[in-house]
Amino acid sequence: MGKKRSLIKSFLFSHHRRSSHDEVKLTEEQTAALASLTHYAERHSSISSLNHSALYDILEASAWDRQAAFNELDDFYEADSGLLWPPPRIETNTVLFGSENDAYTSCYIDALLFAMFIGLSSFDPLLTYDISDEFESKQRLQTLLRFFVNKMRKGHLIKSETVRGLRKTLQGAQWRGCDEDGNWMQEDASELFMFLTETFDLPYLPFQIRLFHGADRDMDDDRVMTDRILSIAVPHDRSAKLENLLLDHFYDNIITGIKRQVGDSGNGNGGAGGAGGENRSPSDDDNGMSDDELSITKGAEHSEGQVEVTAWQVLELLPFYSGMNEQGNSIETQAPQNFPDWHLILPIVLNRYRYDQRGNSHKIKTIIDIPPQIEFNRFVNRNTDYPICRTCGQKVECVMRLQSAVCHKGSSVHAGHYVAYARASNCVGAANDQDDEIWLKLDDLDTSKRVRTIAGRHSTVQAELSRDAYVLFYELVKLCNHDVDTPHIINKQPQDVDFDETIPSPEDDKTSDTRATASSTDIHTHKNNTTAALSSSSSSSPSTGKLPCKIL
Repeated sequence: MGKKRSLIKSFLFSHHRRSSHDEVKLTEEQTAALASLTHYAERHSSISSLNHSALYDILEASAWDRQAAFNELDDFYEADSGLLWPPPRIETNTVLFGSENDAYTSCYIDALLFAMFIGLSSFDPLLTYDISDEFESKQRLQTLLRFFVNKMRKGHLIKSETVRGLRKTLQGAQWRGCDEDGNWMQEDASELFMFLTETFDLPYLPFQIRLFHGADRDMDDDRVMTDRILSIAVPHDRSAKLENLLLDHFYDNIITGIKRQVGDSGNGNGGAGGAGGENRSPSDDDNGMSDDELSITKGAEHSEGQVEVTAWQVLELLPFYSGMNEQGNSIETQAPQNFPDWHLILPIVLNRYRYDQRGNSHKIKTIIDIPPQIEFNRFVNRNTDYPICRTCGQKVECVMRLQSAVCHKGSSVHAGHYVAYARASNCVGAANDQDDEIWLKLDDLDTSKRVRTIAGRHSTVQAELSRDAYVLFYELVKLCNHDVDTPHIINKQPQDVDFDETIPSPEDDKTSDTRATASSTDIHTHKNNTTAALSSSSSSSPSTGKLPCKIL
């Protein structure tokens, strides 16, 4: 406990001023407040070692408001004990104070953490798992992030001193945050997201990659890649819908310069990864390919039976988390049950910024239609499609629902201003009725009201998302129709769907009933196959002698 107490004093309250308090004459009321806070601290073992100087700083930072000082100690005690408050239940009259901006450069931190945590619990395991004592800087950062998130969720004001303390702790964990002269800088919110998820071991999103070309199939034509964020290109010459940009990203990619075998190779490579795994001749490939696939096939530079081909690349999301990436690195710190697939988050970054030859960035001011919900079956791997609901006999549909967003105003991600929007966590049931939704907006420069509640259908929210959305957090939701008027959302109540027994749907065509009746055995088998594929693709990596951590 001695080591932990020293950490408390060294980093959590390091942002408070250190002056010669002994020389300051306290008023009678201040003396009583200090005695009361001292007595309060003595009842908690984690903070009982705080001396009068630290308690004085807390009271001074709280404008000698006893209740605010008590709240500060409570918030820290809970964070230090590993406790994390759940997202708040939001009503139209709910008051949240948000966070103060530090040095006019911390909005990227405030906005990102608001979008990740105010209404979502999917990222909570990053802040609650045990970290070994040998990683002290990571422990410090995790504790201070819990402190920040708890205050945010409870509606307490997060002072700029606390934000500054978080920035220093981020620096200690190898986040830059400052220029060469030590001045605080505004950084890219998406890069901070990647840093946090890498630091605290968020499992990966696996994507099935399929290549179609006119040569023999190769084992590399079907493989799995992993990522934690989906980066989407933004056109600069027209308005666009996000669904169409996703279609382009998943289905309209052309890969050039790939060398593949032609003819009867005899070396065992041809067809290893193709459909059915059989060796196929060029004529077989032609017969099995569509006109679109054939039209992009090009042969050149024949060498030892190989040609350079242009391939059509198709991506498919495997809708579950993976504990292993394509390099064979396994995540062993996170418990698999902490990341169920019905809480899967798909983070999307819209690449709105382009750089010229001088290195100056320019914002692409394209208006993008950001839908509150995206039908996602067409982007999901067909072998992991969802089953028939026993209650209503309908296919369970896979959709992605927008839960929060980070918006950026300005010409560079390292300047301008970040704000955040988040759907209230208690409004998950309002699937098709935007009039019942409640959204929260955080703007840490709006000193009159940093967090605003926006109820019902609101054109200004949609307009700002269309114009300035930069990072989007979509959550996987599986829908069926127990009641036509009230779609049943099973990501919050997964027990209502039996994944081991399926009911045929009379509306389904027999040619697609394989997808419609995928059982849990199929899904979990595909998860295991995904892990095996990732392990196989990284067979050159040194073995740790441990089983891969499969996040199922």
